[in-house]
Amino acid sequence: MAGLVVLIVLVAALVMWWRLNVSIVRLHSRVDEAWSDVLAQLQRRADLVPSLVELVRGYVTHEETVLRQMVEAWSGLLHAQDPGRAADAEAELSRAVHATYAVSERYPQLRASSNFLHLQRELVHTEDKVVASRRFYNGAVREFNSHIATWPGSSVAHRHGWQTAEFFTATTAAADPPVVDLGR
Repeated sequence: MAGLVVLIVLVAALVMWWRLNVSIVRLHSRVDEAWSDVLAQLQRRADLVPSLVELVRGYVTHEETVLRQMVEAWSGLLHAQDPGRAADAEAELSRAVHATYAVSERYPQLRASSNFLHLQRELVHTEDKVVASRRFYNGAVREFNSHIATWPGSSVAHRHGWQTAEFFTATTAAADPPVVDLGR
């Protein structure tokens, strides 16, 4: 009888360990999936930048510094693979886009361009998607990190070599959505 009780306790412990392992693997997968969504939205935003640069270049010939900053920020975003670097690159790109909007104020023909207005709308819409993706990713990271930071999840995480995931935090410049006057 005592052997049966020990066997039942061992089986129950193994089942609980297995369920915990599966739970943490799912949470880790959710973090990976959420990061992929963030990268997809950042890529979507980055895909709009060359069009904006070419459009602005067609109207503005004396503003090479602004265009160069935008291209450099765009390149940095394309090469960012971890949340910290992506957040820095996103902030740089936001500053460059804001600078481009400021330049457009001095060129009425550029502001009147339907292509420019369309790109502005797309950038604002994409920024909203980046914010939503960032929020979902950070929620997944928070849940994963809390599970692997406490026992018994910490034992499973240690066994798999998992570390806490890095949050994707926006800098102050990137946290504020672009202010764009689409009324023209």
